[in-house]
Amino acid sequence: MKDDVMEFSDEIKNKIEEMENDLINMPLIKSNKKRCFLVSRHFLPSTASRSLTMFKLLKNSSFEYIVSSQYVQNNKWLYGVKSNMTSRNIHQIITTEENEWEELVVREFFNLDPIYKFDFIMTCIMPPYDHKIGLEIKKRRNTIPWVALWSDPVAFSPYANKAGDFENVAEIKKKEYEKEIFRKADLLVFTNYHQMIYMLGDDFKKYREKSVIVHHGFDPDYYPKENYPSEEDRIVLAYIGHMDEYRNLYELANGLKLSKYGSMFKVILIGHVPEEQLDYVKKLGLEDIFEYLGEKSWEECLIEMKKCDILVSMDPNYVNMDYSQQMSSKIADYLGAKKPILFMSYDKGISADIANYTNNKLIRNRGEDVAKFLDSVATLGIWMPDYEKYEIFNSRNISAYFDKQIFLKLLKI
Repeated sequence: MKDDVMEFSDEIKNKIEEMENDLINMPLIKSNKKRCFLVSRHFLPSTASRSLTMFKLLKNSSFEYIVSSQYVQNNKWLYGVKSNMTSRNIHQIITTEENEWEELVVREFFNLDPIYKFDFIMTCIMPPYDHKIGLEIKKRRNTIPWVALWSDPVAFSPYANKAGDFENVAEIKKKEYEKEIFRKADLLVFTNYHQMIYMLGDDFKKYREKSVIVHHGFDPDYYPKENYPSEEDRIVLAYIGHMDEYRNLYELANGLKLSKYGSMFKVILIGHVPEEQLDYVKKLGLEDIFEYLGEKSWEECLIEMKKCDILVSMDPNYVNMDYSQQMSSKIADYLGAKKPILFMSYDKGISADIANYTNNKLIRNRGEDVAKFLDSVATLGIWMPDYEKYEIFNSRNISAYFDKQIFLKLLKI
């Protein structure tokens, strides 16, 4: 983007003209509430975790939101499923445009602002560089308050095994990008304290006053009201989510193989699971214990959570890290199901914090630790979590806290 003028291809110019016509006919939300222009590339109808997390936060917020998002049919994070959830305080602008999307969004803001008179803007990642949209808007409209929400680190990402890789030129450039956002955004939102410390690093004291922590939350409105009595005489564990080379089922399978009571358990897998991991289960002769149900919609996953006895959350074995700094949205959904949760993670970090706070179980992601856990459950029974403490992660409470921080730290009201 140039300083004052954005140049577009003919294709994009035609797209802009179509969108401007749509904007003229867009119904104005009649409300005295504060309004936000939100850039969230992943949003409904996409069922990516970022989409659902943002929807729950906004739905229970007191503000009105105009959400600019992108829906690309072959995006691997869509899982082939659409959501039809809506909320009265959310109005969406959805585009399938893949080229020059950032410029389109900036143009959207400046076309809509005279109509909606936005009180603040908010940009989200992932993808990692969408905060550049906030930079461009802020450069041209310095008076608009800007919230930059971070779901994951961009630089030195533990999930990409880049933690501690301080000589890596590409990672250094990513850190420069992060620091530019830290400087120019008016409010920085992180998902947990450990992530904030990890990302701000030596600049923690400099930016602490304009940083807030907003955990992922669960929305009780979307869980089934009825109970699902188990038809299984075994203890059912369920892992629901994405598996890959970093977060995988190998140690869970090893633990079941090592356990003296492995036959007392059944493990349900839902989501993306690589074929080689399913082959590993067969190699260990655990086909009767593991059942892979494939990919399901978010609403179907909530039902499956209610059916099981224990939910499993799993952090990867990161390189050069001895704690977890990423709170997955799955953890919040697990808490909303009001079930016992096994955290396979580190002794410290956000997973350990939640496990200890809610009286759940925490073990290292190692086969021998899994076996000890299973043997304990088989002989002593399933523990009782502190379900009252789950409620701190109710999205109504999370959104109320978020709104308060916006008023106090951003809008100064």
